[in-house]
Amino acid sequence: MQSETSKFSTLFKKYRLKAELSTLSELGSALAEKGFIYEDSIFSHWQRGTRIPQNRIILLKLLEIFIDRKSILTLDQAIKTLTTAMEPFIMVLLGVGVALLIISVLTPIYNLIQAF
Repeated sequence: MQSETSKFSTLFKKYRLKAELSTLSELGSALAEKGFIYEDSIFSHWQRGTRIPQNRIILLKLLEIFIDRKSILTLDQAIKTLTTAMEPFIMVLLGVGVALLIISVLTPIYNLIQAF
């Protein structure tokens, strides 16, 4: 299980506050300047950890804002933020891969048993 400090919601709040975006409305305005308009409630979901941004372009724009405002200073910080946001997608992808592997192993065994 992830530690609290590596969760996307924790990193999102940390970098938002370090970027001196003290309210979610200010973050919304910063994203609007980049061409993305969202209701503040979605940012609240991201911060509470009930949702994670699904659109990778939005994640990159968030990183761009945080980098421009000097809240993300290293490549390691940027990569950690991206990977925590992409973790659910990666887990689903791995699950599908494992399921396909199991099916590919069991199907020939099943066909062999049916032949007798």
